[in-house]
Amino acid sequence: MKRRMEQLVNGRFEYEVPPLVVTEPEVTLTLDEGKNYRGELHAGAADGRRIKGFAVSDHPRIVLAQERFSGSACTIVYGIDTEGLGGGDEIRGTIVLSTGIEEKKIPVTVTIEHRQIRSTKGYIRTLDDFARLASKDFREAFSVFTRDSFDLMMQREDDSLRSLYQGMSRNPVTYQHLEEFLVTAGKKEQIRLSLNEAKKEFWNLEKSVKDTVYIYKNTWGYVRMEIEVEGDFLEVDKQTVTSENFIGSVYGLDFIIHKDRLANGRRFGRIIIRNVHQTLVFEVEASAAGARVRRKNPELMHHQAALMKEYLALQTHQMDYRTWYDSAWNHVRAMQEAGDNSTMLVFCQIFLYQRRKRSGDGTALGNAERQISPDNTPGAGAVSVLSEETESDRAGASVDPRAAGWILPPGTGEPDPASAADA
Repeated sequence: MKRRMEQLVNGRFEYEVPPLVVTEPEVTLTLDEGKNYRGELHAGAADGRRIKGFAVSDHPRIVLAQERFSGSACTIVYGIDTEGLGGGDEIRGTIVLSTGIEEKKIPVTVTIEHRQIRSTKGYIRTLDDFARLASKDFREAFSVFTRDSFDLMMQREDDSLRSLYQGMSRNPVTYQHLEEFLVTAGKKEQIRLSLNEAKKEFWNLEKSVKDTVYIYKNTWGYVRMEIEVEGDFLEVDKQTVTSENFIGSVYGLDFIIHKDRLANGRRFGRIIIRNVHQTLVFEVEASAAGARVRRKNPELMHHQAALMKEYLALQTHQMDYRTWYDSAWNHVRAMQEAGDNSTMLVFCQIFLYQRRKRSGDGTALGNAERQISPDNTPGAGAVSVLSEETESDRAGASVDPRAAGWILPPGTGEPDPASAADA
């Protein structure tokens, strides 16, 4: 104390100055592009005394809310302006705090990163990241697709993709818009649908029947299908189906055939499945118990059509007589083996026997004819009687194929047997 009093008497004034304490000696930030920042610095004397001072920044993007501050605990509010900056840019500057007890310089470093979109599957930085999210959770991907942050991410893409996004993101935005965006951007394959079968038959039904047609899709993504039915005896359980109804890559579409709507005979119906890119058709044929149904025989129809086609070729001189004759007998034999016992077949045989008679010496008799004799064919008696040489035969008459049910072009006549054989 004595020493202190001597200093005061002699005019020597010495006192201790408390240091300036700042909560953050430096500021280091990482910000997404387009995202501004607001921060605070807290300053005060170490001994809690009241201080006064002012703050300045040496960088135009480091903005201070006010220059002057005072008090025992001062708050300096500052902001970081990132407008116009892109990923990879940096801001480096200093905030200087000048007070009556001390001056402090606070270095500020800000790094700008490409905007990252958060999702339950991680950060979305690129379109590839986004496509992976869509493959796992299309609903969440749709939510990301409609955010403003996704628009900023698309600014880093090329002009064609930006234009595509602008077109697909206009309201109202649907799941189909997102699907088309991913397909056109080359991030996924277009969905193609297929059925497990194209047709099904239900014969002699004694009661209504429920069945299922299975629809398959080839890849992940969104699809919407509209279901239509042709045939009042058919009913489906859904008129609209989306990819959310699929279990994995399969959806089973249930349908009912109402027996009370079948009436007599055979009924035809179709289930039509339409989406933006495809139309699938599932055909149904059905009949009720006791109904008279005449079923088609594809093999018989093939040989009947071939007989007609080859006869017309003979008439127009596109086929020689011997080739036609042997081929015709081959078709007749095949029709017999297929179970045809119709009158039409009998008339075909008669017609062929008559053609042989008219050829004179029987040289047109081929190997195929020798395998079918009038004794083992349906209507053998009629064939034997009508194939005997009669006065009509000698006069050149023959059985017109029109009598067997053939429809021949107007004006076509039978070629002269002798000239046809020579041809």
